[in-house]
Amino acid sequence: MKNKLIIALFIGALVVSGIASAQVATTTSTSTATSTVATTTPACPTFVAVDVTALRIKCIAEGGTVYQPEATSGCLPPPICQKTDKFICPMMVMPEMTQFTASCTAQGGRVVARASKNGCQLPPVCEKQIVRKAEISINPEGRFTGRGLIVKSVASTTLVAEVWGTSWTIDFSNVRNVILKNGSEQRVDTVATQVLVGQEISVLGRVSKDMPGIVIAEVLRNYNQTEIISPVKGTELWEKYGDKSEKQVEKKIESLKNASENSGQQKIDEMLKQLQELQRKLQGNR
Repeated sequence: MKNKLIIALFIGALVVSGIASAQVATTTSTSTATSTVATTTPACPTFVAVDVTALRIKCIAEGGTVYQPEATSGCLPPPICQKTDKFICPMMVMPEMTQFTASCTAQGGRVVARASKNGCQLPPVCEKQIVRKAEISINPEGRFTGRGLIVKSVASTTLVAEVWGTSWTIDFSNVRNVILKNGSEQRVDTVATQVLVGQEISVLGRVSKDMPGIVIAEVLRNYNQTEIISPVKGTELWEKYGDKSEKQVEKKIESLKNASENSGQQKIDEMLKQLQELQRKLQGNR
């Protein structure tokens, strides 16, 4: 009887040990799976470390205020000093472009520039997939359809893009809406701020035998841009393509200020001359 009891206790210990081992194995598997998922999450850009206390003291001394930029793609930049006259983009660690481009090209990809919605430069990415197959067609009426075009350069009212080894100048001066990656159509002040070098676009428009190689765009879609870029005053994009009317107003105000200062100086000079003349008259009457 005593031997049976000992055997029963031994079997029970083995069962408990097996259950515990299974639980440990399950936990380990779950942890491993979680770790694997975490590593697939896109990494945020590497921001330059900021001493917030020192930044606040320096910023206030310079007449600015500490500003927290909005998160981009779930990544929160560090605070920056916002001056009243100029927007300062958060500093990010950029890759060495020669090496980055060589590595991207070797992997069969292309370097695509990026910008945050307030117009600040983001680290470039290596795009290895074309969203739409390259296509180009022109019907007898001169209607142009181009898909899978890769942007090579951007100017104020035109851009240069390539498809199937051919280069086209796209005139987007009449385009007021841009279709984004998700298919939504958004009104913009200028297409120039919404298309960056290396990005993939589609264009519908018209061509003419009198203007070879030029497409007058009517519809433009950006397959890499997920949100509208609204450059803030002081950013590189704003300086290049910002609201011209606002810049003209600023120049007008500046010219008026200068004119006012000059006018004020002229009045002072005139008053000085009158005082000098009066002084001479008083001296002559003595």
